[in-house]
Amino acid sequence: MLKTITKSIIVFLISSSLNAQNFEETTIGSGLPELGNSNMAWGDYDRDGDYDVLISGIDDLTNVNCCLFKNNGDTTFTNSGVVFSQIYQGDLLFIDFNNDNFLDIAVSGKTEENLKITELYSNNGDGSFSKLLIADIDSVFNSSFAGADFDNDGDIDLLISGTDNSDTRICSILRNNGNNTFQKINIDIEGISNGSIQPADFNNDAEIDLLVFGINNINQRVGNIYLNDGNFNFIKQNNVLPELAYASSDVGDYNQDGFIDFAVTGMNQSGTLVSEIFKNNGNGTYTNINAGLIGLYQSSSKWGDYDNDGDLDLILCGFGDSERYSLLYNNTGNDVFSEVTVVWEDVAQGEISFVDFDNDNKSDIVVSGFAVSEAKTLLYRNLTNVLPENPTAPAETNYETFDNTVTLKWNKGNDNQTQNSGLTYNISVGTSISNGDIVSPGSDLSNGFKYLPYQGNCFTDTFTIINNLPEGKYYWQVQSVDNGFLASDFSQIDSFIVCEPVNLGNDTSICINDTLKLSLGEGTDVVNWYSVKQGLLLSNNFNLNFTVTQTDTVWAELSNDLGCFKTDSITVTPIALPEINLPADTSVCKGTLLTLETGTELDSVNWYSNEGLLAENMLSFSIQINSPDTLWAEVFSELGCVNTDTVAADTLTLPYFSLRQDTAACYSDFIEFSVTGFDSVNWYSLYELLLPNSENITREILQNDTLICETFNSLSCSYTDTIISFVRDLPVANTGNDTIICFNTGITLGANPVATGGTPPYIFLWQPEEDFVNSSEEHPEIFPEESRRYILTVTDYYNCNDDDTIYVSINPETILDVPDNLDVCANQSVILGGNPTATGSLFPYSFNWTPDNSLIGADNPNPSAQPEDTTQYRLIVSTYFCNPDTAYVTVNVKPLPEVSASEDVTIGFGESVIIEAKGAVTYNWYPDLYLDDNTSQSPEASPKETITYTVIGTNEVNCSNSDSLTITVKNDIFIPDLFSPDNDGNNDTFKIYGKGIKDIYLKIFDKNGNVVFESNDKNYIMNTGWDGTKKGLLLPDGAYIWIIGGTYNDGSIIRYKGNRGTVFLIK
Repeated sequence: MLKTITKSIIVFLISSSLNAQNFEETTIGSGLPELGNSNMAWGDYDRDGDYDVLISGIDDLTNVNCCLFKNNGDTTFTNSGVVFSQIYQGDLLFIDFNNDNFLDIAVSGKTEENLKITELYSNNGDGSFSKLLIADIDSVFNSSFAGADFDNDGDIDLLISGTDNSDTRICSILRNNGNNTFQKINIDIEGISNGSIQPADFNNDAEIDLLVFGINNINQRVGNIYLNDGNFNFIKQNNVLPELAYASSDVGDYNQDGFIDFAVTGMNQSGTLVSEIFKNNGNGTYTNINAGLIGLYQSSSKWGDYDNDGDLDLILCGFGDSERYSLLYNNTGNDVFSEVTVVWEDVAQGEISFVDFDNDNKSDIVVSGFAVSEAKTLLYRNLTNVLPENPTAPAETNYETFDNTVTLKWNKGNDNQTQNSGLTYNISVGTSISNGDIVSPGSDLSNGFKYLPYQGNCFTDTFTIINNLPEGKYYWQVQSVDNGFLASDFSQIDSFIVCEPVNLGNDTSICINDTLKLSLGEGTDVVNWYSVKQGLLLSNNFNLNFTVTQTDTVWAELSNDLGCFKTDSITVTPIALPEINLPADTSVCKGTLLTLETGTELDSVNWYSNEGLLAENMLSFSIQINSPDTLWAEVFSELGCVNTDTVAADTLTLPYFSLRQDTAACYSDFIEFSVTGFDSVNWYSLYELLLPNSENITREILQNDTLICETFNSLSCSYTDTIISFVRDLPVANTGNDTIICFNTGITLGANPVATGGTPPYIFLWQPEEDFVNSSEEHPEIFPEESRRYILTVTDYYNCNDDDTIYVSINPETILDVPDNLDVCANQSVILGGNPTATGSLFPYSFNWTPDNSLIGADNPNPSAQPEDTTQYRLIVSTYFCNPDTAYVTVNVKPLPEVSASEDVTIGFGESVIIEAKGAVTYNWYPDLYLDDNTSQSPEASPKETITYTVIGTNEVNCSNSDSLTITVKNDIFIPDLFSPDNDGNNDTFKIYGKGIKDIYLKIFDKNGNVVFESNDKNYIMNTGWDGTKKGLLLPDGAYIWIIGGTYNDGSIIRYKGNRGTVFLIK
């Protein structure tokens, strides 16, 4: 959709020279793909003087593209044919990471197969690229790159943020090692995606800081500035910035005050869309200038000078609240930005760029993304008549070096459009005049053309710091970059020398008269050595050997071909030797343990004899003297100094004797020992003195025991001998656990195994022997008649023995109480079993009655049975592990009588009726109210109210059944409307019908009012009736009037249709 944005007359007057005629679309035939979800990176990768483009995204057919297009110089582009991983929803970046002044490439995003990748491609300088293999690179999408020299060592590091293959949002830096290798650095910046990270020097300290927007791992929006504190340490600032997702940002000094400002778009946590410009106040704070921009998300924002007036204007594209937008805002100064009317395509989910793609020194615009109906990549050529001039380079340069660090300084450049304070700067540092292999300029050193359409690598700073430089001579120059990204020539080449400091090491102390060895220098270096006490020691020599006899300071002076003159010194202090004092020569009993001590706790002592080294690093040492020997000690102080001393030792005769050989006995046996013929005899165990000054001792053998005998002679020399008494382990008898067996069954005794321990083979003896067929069997079988305890004695090969017992209990016999037969009437139940059903066992019983289809509780001792036919039930009773017992009971099912009562009947109040039952032998009627005999087969009932009687009939086998009838008690009368006295036996007379009538009278009149019939005889009126005659003559057909009256048995008056009506006589 094309959109024309029309502003007010005031805006039109302000920006009348900036309207739509200053841009011309040149998209047709450009050769660039139409893409959405797109990213673009612009740079002169082939160094031919125009800007090429790397673009990624998806087309209208959802094909994924990532291609590098070469600028043909005529607003058309040609695919370079370089093969990259095909990605979208990521980021693209031109960077020179190997300092060869060719632009390399970084790409990230996800492939058509949803694989996340991050890859670096090295520019080979011939139009081709080689992919680098980096082991620990974070592969991400919804990503953002930031390429900058974060550690000030001269090469470009790469910050990566986005969502990795584990769906974790990350933020890390690949530290550039300078040899096409990188080291992953974890930094204290929370991981984000769907955002933007921009590098810039916000506080002008020559260290690159970070502007961060996006979504973190707890789905919160973030917006922060992190200041670079060196060594990849970033400090979060307490700035009040909008916290945004789906964000885009760009940095630049829009007000030309020398401090980097920024613009940002995105969606905050509440869903509000934001497009804002923040001014850097130069004191660590930032002010939202409330520029009145249209809020956007899934957007792109870029600074650039489209009207060549020297200040930064702003372009945006993205989603607004209800539609897509492509917007151009003119910087009119004083923090005012006016929207410029431009006829172009509105897009979102893409990227917009200021880039001079036709190389006419005017900032054109390229926009890529999804329009309303399709993906677009559109080129708009800038037609402004204002032709800018390139800025001039700084005229003055200076530097300061300290050890391996240099600080490069310059004055501000000049520009006809951009104010001096708004210029940015680009430096080149190299090891020769013609290259920038230390800091790549990303520019043509011969004419200053900048390979990247962006600010200089030093931003607005007029100095920079480079650390960790090797010793050598370096060449550097700087260029100015204006807000249209036009660059000056480079300044005059300057040079500096880095001299690495020398280091002889820390001051030291060594043992007196030892030699101090020092070394310094290489190649053509000249090194002279001096001391405070002795003056010049040695000239033009790399190595010095210096004998230390007193405290002195030694120093070296080094000079080299670079003109470096370096010096360092070391103070050396002599250390006194350790003291040593062994005792005088001595004589000891042969075999005596001689203990010698020397040195202090801080010393280390080694001990020697005529045989050589005996022990190391021991202040106290003991040695058994078996023959004359000379011992000496070598003492090392804590500082490593050494001293020695000796002692001679002679031997005296010992009182020898010998105990007998080692012996063995069963556990708890007793052994006697004896030694005679010495001045004194003492007996010991390994742990204590057992018996002093005695020639004999008796020991109970409870464990393996070492008996020590000590004898003394007249020279007070002693001798010892030992005898070991081994205890023979007793066998362990194991009859098993006490057990219970079933009545009238047997058992095999003994655990498995019956015997362990001791020394096989074993002899077995079971008692009492009379219960066993063979009492010496290992596992005898017995059939005890009563419960009792059995004893097993096990004897091993050495006649050591052990006992164990087992108690065998007999579970008593089970007695069942189950009748053979039970009678039950049909449809009734009967309880099976006895009371109790089973007795005798010491253990619970389990019951199983079958068949169980007519039982309730078939596993109970007394189930309820309700068979349809005579059935035999089997009971299986189990207890403990004994064989089950079985019993049978037959349930005989007796038939029920077929009892029937007479039909329901209606009577009047005070009337009686005979009711009757059939089909049984005896009868009982319930309830027994109003009956003359409730046990009669046909009693007379005289109920005063409606009632239902139930009769229970019992047959000859004492089974019962029932039926019921209802007697309705009510007053009732009915008078028919016609009758036909034709003697056909059907309705021949006119009668009154009813129940409960006590008395009644009837009069009938003809149509003339003559009485033709009259009676007050209830029986006649209700049973015989009027036959249609008068005085014996049959009356003619017609209507006759009747009148009735009377009472019911309960005294109430008969009322029926007003007691008057008509009856028709029909013959």
